[in-house]
Amino acid sequence: MTFCCAVGVASAGNALTPADSDQEWTLSSDGERVAVPFPALRIPPPRDPRQAAAGRLFFSQDSNANGLYELDPQTGQATHLGQSGVTSLTVGLCPSDDPNVLYGSKWSTLLHIKADGSGFTDRGGVGTEGLAFDGETLYGAINGQFFTMDRNTGARLATLAAPGGDAEGLAYCPRGHVIYGLLTGGSLRKYDIATNTWSTVGSTGVSVDNHGLAYDAGAHVLYAKSQNDVNLYRVDPDDASTEVIGSTGITGGGGLAFVGGGATCVYTLKKSKSKRGCDTCPQVGSDFRTETACEDVQDCDKRLKTTIACPEGQGVCKLKGKRSSCG
Repeated sequence: MTFCCAVGVASAGNALTPADSDQEWTLSSDGERVAVPFPALRIPPPRDPRQAAAGRLFFSQDSNANGLYELDPQTGQATHLGQSGVTSLTVGLCPSDDPNVLYGSKWSTLLHIKADGSGFTDRGGVGTEGLAFDGETLYGAINGQFFTMDRNTGARLATLAAPGGDAEGLAYCPRGHVIYGLLTGGSLRKYDIATNTWSTVGSTGVSVDNHGLAYDAGAHVLYAKSQNDVNLYRVDPDDASTEVIGSTGITGGGGLAFVGGGATCVYTLKKSKSKRGCDTCPQVGSDFRTETACEDVQDCDKRLKTTIACPEGQGVCKLKGKRSSCG
């Protein structure tokens, strides 16, 4: 990009910000103009996982259409809410962009489940065991396969790198823009959205099957519930170390979803660049909500630079934005 007719002079180390660009520049000691890198998103320090959570932990029990529960993240105690629409084993559950609606699987089709337990809508589509949502893209997993999905129809869109096992539990983590996958048997894997690659975090040491996985951004912990026992587990996403929180009193497996209760950082997009054939990237000028918790807009980094999977189809979107609000 070429800039013309800049007004003013900057000494070495002072920032130059051309009016028609969101890129900041500085002068090196020899007078050369150098781009100032965009800072990484600042992540608030995690809450002690034994303190009360700001959000809510939901569980959809396998083979129970009336089996939507809320679990206490500190004790495991379950409170029955109502309908989930689930009619089979190995189902998934995750947040949506509406705090009053959960994405779930039946397993054979995609469900939109009302978080108060008052009902659900069957959206059709393909079968899934694990579900995760990053704020833009819905991900699904079944029988060792991993893919993106249309969140309204349940149709499979893009096939992604395989997790190396049956990832029946999925959970999105905004710290690093990754998805965690808990494999049958207890191995915890991590998927990098930007590079379409999986890596191993470690072993939980707990045998799991027909299980759900959820991520609590405020405490930086994962929660897991399996058909193998009635316990709710807390899993460290950095090393896979695992501890029992307490009994849910619920037999059987199912899906887990943690829905955050706090405000998050919102950015106005200044650049949105399609890569590898994506034609549904967010529009320039639109708001892009992250999952970075905040209490005030000053808690948010001034600039956003990130890569997301294509919301509907193959490819990725490279985004840059400026801080706009905390809400």
